[in-house]
Amino acid sequence: MMSRGWKDVSHELDCWAMRGLKARFWVRDDDACEMSTPLARLHELATSHDITIGLAVIPAKVHPSLVKFMADEGRRFHPMCHGWQHINHAPAGRKPAEFGGERPISASIRDARSGFGAFRRYFAGYDAVFVPPFGQISVAMIRALPAIGFAGVSAGPGWLERKLSYLPSLAVRIPSVRVASRSGIPRLDVHIDPIDWQRRTAHSEDAICNAIVRSLRPRRMGLLASELPIGVVTHHLAHDDRIWGACNDALDVLRDHGAAEFLHVGHFFGSIAHKASN
Repeated sequence: MMSRGWKDVSHELDCWAMRGLKARFWVRDDDACEMSTPLARLHELATSHDITIGLAVIPAKVHPSLVKFMADEGRRFHPMCHGWQHINHAPAGRKPAEFGGERPISASIRDARSGFGAFRRYFAGYDAVFVPPFGQISVAMIRALPAIGFAGVSAGPGWLERKLSYLPSLAVRIPSVRVASRSGIPRLDVHIDPIDWQRRTAHSEDAICNAIVRSLRPRRMGLLASELPIGVVTHHLAHDDRIWGACNDALDVLRDHGAAEFLHVGHFFGSIAHKASN
């Protein structure tokens, strides 16, 4: 029997269906370096739910086992460039960041170029989408990405989008508001993290469901564009059984509802490039 939290998610998607809308979801998994039992389990999860997961690979730490798996069997993964070394350069007391604003932009660009070069050597057939480690990246660094060769960036939602997710009732009064991207590069961000990092296990089911509804409702009501994708971020190396269960439950509910669809990362950036060329 479906729990109350997932019933709320399903009800919200019913509202999408009544308006003829389709909610777009995608999944990104972070910190991949080598082939492992958790990564194989993640691939099985993607296969069983018929989705493709964006796999954020740390270029400086890529092991041949991962490259081989991606070439031979990793059809449910789409590699993304997870910074360079996944090292924290932020000062003590600040949020960890490899490409944050406290670091000289010249050093950040140098490392991003190194990451780009390594990524293209390992995954030559894929456009490089930059995933900043720790979810932090300066505005100056985002602006530098296209010149390096990156096709897009994937981080967390901006400040305004986070605020709007807690104020869905405002859509009744200002239904035409849209959040425009000023990054100068296509973005595909993540919004839902099933992991409670303080407890090192899954968030409660209610918390995960509330986060999904908070992302869905502003899009349905007009505060955000309905076609703006909603990202779920996972970390296969940190998963316990509760986290695996939460991921499976979320995919079960979302994949079963006709008002939800899952994006392929490569297709998303391919469609962006196609639109830009027309």
